[in-house]
Amino acid sequence: MDIKKIAENVVKKAYEDISETLDERIEMLDNAQEKLQEAFDAVEEAIKGSSSESNIKAYFLDHLKIMIAEGHGYLSNDLNIDKIKKTLQEESGESDED
Repeated sequence: MDIKKIAENVVKKAYEDISETLDERIEMLDNAQEKLQEAFDAVEEAIKGSSSESNIKAYFLDHLKIMIAEGHGYLSNDLNIDKIKKTLQEESGESDED
């Protein structure tokens, strides 16, 4: 086997490893996103009807909602899990457009 073929195989294997690692990272972030949404729903349910409901919603739930995913309906450029996933995909050379 010549040097060029060996180098091609090394590069190919490196890209496969990156892809597997990216898939694992995206899966971890998806799981975290689901758990955060479950936490959001639980807190929202727990505070219904309390005298502090509007305060908790404004100063806790709304912030959590922004962190969970894009499409939260607030004018914010804060970091959220969707943006983290997109950043990792871009760093690895993959994106939703691929």
